[in-house]
Amino acid sequence: MAQAPIFGLWGCFGPIKEGIMIFNRIAGFAGPFQPVSLIHDGLWRSLGLAFGLLQLWWRRVDERRSILLLSDRELQDFGANRMWALTEGSKPFWRA
Repeated sequence: MAQAPIFGLWGCFGPIKEGIMIFNRIAGFAGPFQPVSLIHDGLWRSLGLAFGLLQLWWRRVDERRSILLLSDRELQDFGANRMWALTEGSKPFWRA
């Protein structure tokens, strides 16, 4: 007779633990259960990607503010006009 699943504080993670154990056996890891390094690496990778995205957004905000502050003469130096500067400078930071 099959045992009923336990849905206490940690009981719901049973299938996940079994899946990780199977993955570890296939990948050839030494221990029966080593998710910590996989979770740790994934966490740092995710944090790195999030930090990189924040840097990109901040750079866009800074560049667009700078474009709005350029004079017409400075815009003409690289072949742009005031209309282009207003269009670029008014874009939201998440839009390329």
